[in-house]
Amino acid sequence: MPWYTAPLITCSLLTLLFVSCTDPAVPEYDYANDFLLVDGRIISEPGRSQVKVSRSGIRFGNFRLSPIEGARVVSVDEQAGTEVAWVAQQEAGVYRPPADFLPLTGRSYFLRISTDEGEVVESTPEIILPAVPVTDLRYRFEQEAYYDTELERFVPAFTLLVDLDDPPEEDNFYQFTYRTWERTVICKTCFGSVYRDGNCVQRSGVEYYDYACDDVCWSIGQSTAISILSDVLTDGGGPLRGVPAGQLVFTGSGGILAEVEVSAISPAALEYLRQLRQLTEGAGGLNAPLPAPLYGNLRDRSPTQTNVLGYVTAAAVSSQRLYWGRDTVPGTPLRAPRVPRYEPLDPSPPSAPCSGPNFTSEQPEGWPN
Repeated sequence: MPWYTAPLITCSLLTLLFVSCTDPAVPEYDYANDFLLVDGRIISEPGRSQVKVSRSGIRFGNFRLSPIEGARVVSVDEQAGTEVAWVAQQEAGVYRPPADFLPLTGRSYFLRISTDEGEVVESTPEIILPAVPVTDLRYRFEQEAYYDTELERFVPAFTLLVDLDDPPEEDNFYQFTYRTWERTVICKTCFGSVYRDGNCVQRSGVEYYDYACDDVCWSIGQSTAISILSDVLTDGGGPLRGVPAGQLVFTGSGGILAEVEVSAISPAALEYLRQLRQLTEGAGGLNAPLPAPLYGNLRDRSPTQTNVLGYVTAAAVSSQRLYWGRDTVPGTPLRAPRVPRYEPLDPSPPSAPCSGPNFTSEQPEGWPN
């Protein structure tokens, strides 16, 4: 399986704290003190767990989030009392457990994060609930899926629909995320610069140049919207059919592979995500004054008592993948594929490696040969 990240909470909190994607105004929200931002998931599948740790601060009069390097991160099995040390990744501030880390369903886990500044942050223990299998995944295409006020037009989109067999006679809570893979020929774009020896080197008179991949390459996209579901109002559980799990704007052309992941989450995690979605997507807008910081399930246990935002979820997951050709739908994309602008060099400009968190040279499972 390809690498996995969980940027959903981080992306939403950054939007909430700093700037709207559609409005460059800063929200009217004053944090008097610095804080830590922790976004993590303890997942009951190898290679899926991750945490990202950042610190806020004022730089040149503006809030900035800086990744925390050199932290000591351990996951704790509350029943067994055992600890597993997590390892810092190439991406600053990101930590993952060893490849053989396998949390068990029915056990409760939490993270402990110690920083060089003296903080000792712990998450509230969460029980890993049994996964609920995805029985089917399909898409629904609409040329006018929704109206975008910034673009002042209707947007064509694919809605990902999942079927679940909801367990009866119990309350269940779900979070839906997705990943996508599509072939790409561009692995690096340098703005105001040219690509030399693995870096973009500033060059006057240059707007931007694209650089081709040096190998077969797929670009990886991830969901940013918060998609959650509670079955409390359903009558005793049972089949859930056609649940919207995400929406992909119709752009580009060619084949695309989507994976929907369903996490069985706790009531506390669902409530946190519900409030976060309300604050970031609510009718009041990001410039509406917020009543209080949105604290999750993290606390600094050290004497420093630093404020900690974010959430660490423990969950079992199920997933399913779907491949389709975007050229086969009866519609028009929002925008055509971008024509590469290669640097005019003779015999040819340098190529760039297919590497980084948003690229993979390994053919993803489910991509047709």
